[in-house]
Amino acid sequence: SIIGYQTLEEVVERLGSKHDYTCLHICHSEDGGIDPDETFSSVPYEKGFNFLVYLEKLVGGPSVFEPFLKSYIQEYKLSTVTPMKFRNSFERYMLENGVAKEIVEKVDWKGWLYSPGMPEDPGFDRSLLEKAIKVGNAWAGKGPADNLKWDKSDLHEWTTDMTVLALSQTIKDAKEAGATPDCAAMDKAYGFSNLVNSEVLFKWFTLCILMQYEPANEKLVQFLTRQGRMKFVRPLYRALFNGGDKSKDLALKTFQKHKSGYHSICQKMVAQDLGL
Repeated sequence: SIIGYQTLEEVVERLGSKHDYTCLHICHSEDGGIDPDETFSSVPYEKGFNFLVYLEKLVGGPSVFEPFLKSYIQEYKLSTVTPMKFRNSFERYMLENGVAKEIVEKVDWKGWLYSPGMPEDPGFDRSLLEKAIKVGNAWAGKGPADNLKWDKSDLHEWTTDMTVLALSQTIKDAKEAGATPDCAAMDKAYGFSNLVNSEVLFKWFTLCILMQYEPANEKLVQFLTRQGRMKFVRPLYRALFNGGDKSKDLALKTFQKHKSGYHSICQKMVAQDLGL
């Protein structure tokens, strides 16, 4: 949940907090609408998730909200849905199942669906996040590293999410605080370049590009070309393209050589990112 919120923050920062593409609902009609390919991002996933979390808390928790979701899916299975259908189903179900009218009417549908930028912080549990932030700061040289052994035992019993959060903090320190994390030491200690988890690799290679850690380039290219998920591919190509002459050249050569292996939409959008 926290990773998703951070991802949403990154997208909003890149596009701009007033950009229409950060709205939860965007008009994609054929008559004057926007090409869905142009708007692809994490916004509908993460902002939509935060909206559902808000609604769940508002009406009294999972015991109230989850039965509604089941009924909604049952009602509209094998058909087309719209925001208005969702709203009508939500309001009708909640009022019919004992939720007070004043609670149901608290929902700012216009704000959630049509306003750009970030939603309010949902207040997720951050206990594990704090531990990951400390390690991320230590990797960046911006915090005490007394408890780090600089081997894989540092991450013993860690979940993928915690490793991603720690790497995200290291990236943040490098971007915003002028930190200079030692990617060579990190790779030697934790073997990041040789992992197979795509979520961790994505953050690791983002850091490597930022710090111009060229020994990771071979593995980076392998990662870019063995799968075509735009959530990984597009940000990494963009980072390479904007990372200096050598990185830009690597981005262009890699894409030109392997573009036929990507889905047509991925080809189109990466080409646009690279100015091709």
